Amino acid sequence: MVYVNPGKSVHHHRHEDTEQIFYMLEGTGILSIGESREEYPVKPGDVVRIPVSVLHSIRTDSDITIKYLCVDCFGGKPPLEPTWDAHARAVCRENGWEYDQVVSA
Repeated sequence: MVYVNPGKSVHHHRHEDTEQIFYMLEGTGILSIGESREEYPVKPGDVVRIPVSVLHSIRTDSDITIKYLCVDCFGGKPPLEPTWDAHARAVCRENGWEYDQVVSA
């Protein structure tokens, strides 16, 4: 499950080893796709597919927290980031963030 609080966003990023499927459960927001950050509104009931290596991010557009189920679909190879912790550490490295500060926030 992914939660994005009001006024917040998931940073623009990509996954080289998996596609993702999002099932929107609560809240509304804006999904940005690709280098150009083309924008699409998302709401409960929407299903979104993010292909391998496609840049993406999502941000809230109201005072309601976005909640969505994110399913990673690995393509037969061992995943580069096999756990949530491995993914969080990779994101922190890419952005110059301190892992311990990010996960304790």
